[in-house]
Amino acid sequence: MSRLIYALTASLCGTLCVAEESNTLKNNPSSSGRKLLKEPSYESAPKYCVLALDRSGEVTVWMVEDGRRLYVDQNGNGDLTDDGPPLEPMEHRNLDSTRWDFH
Repeated sequence: MSRLIYALTASLCGTLCVAEESNTLKNNPSSSGRKLLKEPSYESAPKYCVLALDRSGEVTVWMVEDGRRLYVDQNGNGDLTDDGPPLEPMEHRNLDSTRWDFH
């Protein structure tokens, strides 16, 4: 199951985070009506992304990009501190200075 979340995250994060840039409610996680219950201390300005995985919007997965670190709410409970360490880019897959792969 966690591999599915990672694959989904990797494939959708770039698209959704770019779409988030044009959103007038940008970088305000509570403006979507969904809230994060607990967040880690970030090293840079976080970029928020939430995936609604069912039609009702009750099943959600939060992703927060913190510089080159990606926090994923793997268990969907709104707590980013209980899901293990954040994903970080693989060193041998730096695509250029602004793009990288997460492992």
